[in-house]
Amino acid sequence: MTESTLLVRERSLARSQRALRVLAFTPSYGRPVMLRHCVMQMQHQTHPVDHAIFVNGPGARPQLDYRPLLARIPMNPMSRLVAAFGPTSAQHAHARAALALVDLDDYDLFLKVDDDDVYEDDYVELCVRDFERRRWDFSGAPSVGYIDDRDFSPTLVWEDLGYDGEDLTLGVESFMPPTMAFSRKALDVVLAIEDNHTDWEDTQWRRAIYADHGLVKRMRAGGSFHYNRHPRGVSNPNRIR
Repeated sequence: MTESTLLVRERSLARSQRALRVLAFTPSYGRPVMLRHCVMQMQHQTHPVDHAIFVNGPGARPQLDYRPLLARIPMNPMSRLVAAFGPTSAQHAHARAALALVDLDDYDLFLKVDDDDVYEDDYVELCVRDFERRRWDFSGAPSVGYIDDRDFSPTLVWEDLGYDGEDLTLGVESFMPPTMAFSRKALDVVLAIEDNHTDWEDTQWRRAIYADHGLVKRMRAGGSFHYNRHPRGVSNPNRIR
């Protein structure tokens, strides 16, 4: 897949001044308002985070050039935003296209964030704290919003969906795909996957990660993250454009 670079906005402070170096990556599909909200949420994090975005599908067309939309977002001086447009293929390929926009060796922790969910301003900070304490390679976290139109607490989710308090298995669905966090070691496992063009990317990722017994996997206690299980078509760009 070829991508044309859309936008690069540099941080003004040296990377050496950072503690843990974090990259958020987002595949986005023709949803400019949601994408702008997602970028703003990352720019207002309490821990510095660079953000790599690949806009596929409708965003690849010249008439949907998002550069003016993204260029006007107030930037955190310790962050960097890199975005590109490209053609539609498979979800896993879109994520890889976003990650290809930066030098992965510059980062210690990688967070997959979606453009249609809500991340509080300490989302990245909480991920970093948990990573520094537990040194996992892969983790997820329960949402604190709504699932199936009902409010819930993490305790309720764990009881209902089988969280065992220690580890995470493919059968546990008490965390949502956008909360996925990776060390570089786990990310390399993900990047080695050949897309099968049938499963969602998070399903492919978890299958590969749990087949690798050398990776440390843990559930985070919380993620400062809100998810609403969408009614049919709510995230379709044709519905919100």
